[in-house]
Amino acid sequence: FIDIGANIGTSSIPFAKNFKCEVIAVEGSKHNAILLLKNILLNKVKVHPLINIITNKEEKVKNNFIKIYLQNGNMGASSVYRNWTSNINKDYELTKSEIMDGVIKISNIDFSKVKIIKIDIEGNENKLFYDFKNIKHLNSLIIFEHRIDRIKKMNKRIKLDYISNLEKKFKLYEINQINNKIYFKKFKVENKCDCLAVPKKNFYLIK
Repeated sequence: FIDIGANIGTSSIPFAKNFKCEVIAVEGSKHNAILLLKNILLNKVKVHPLINIITNKEEKVKNNFIKIYLQNGNMGASSVYRNWTSNINKDYELTKSEIMDGVIKISNIDFSKVKIIKIDIEGNENKLFYDFKNIKHLNSLIIFEHRIDRIKKMNKRIKLDYISNLEKKFKLYEINQINNKIYFKKFKVENKCDCLAVPKKNFYLIK
């Protein structure tokens, strides 16, 4: 399990405990990463934390360190975009940048064993997918946040071409929860949702 935008371990730790697996947890905020590390130690799970902001190759070359604007009161909504939420964030941290393929290399991951990738990086999903070349070898589920409501307010600063690129190799579904039951329906780019991407070919969960 790879958790991009791990926050304080809200997904990583339960996943590691319940499925007895190793997790790569990538978090961009050092404030959150400290709490993530504490939670890993308290729960004694195999979660390997990395403190990086995932971006594309062009931005990484320009900026080895990137600002992440802190959303005080809701640190999970911290973003590389200052006006990602309705509040204008003034406080920020500088965090080392990396591309997704770089994370895989640093982590020494056996990519064939990855079953799920969760992505929740507050508007930076487009840059993650842009230079994610190893995605062509990926045979796992991807779950990512699609905040079209906030993207529309960014005055076209965030491109959506990664959606059409994903649809070439994955079937996309909206994840809906009604009365404690999970439902899936066809993904529509105009809808705010959590999205499930399922490989079109040779998908498996268990070897």
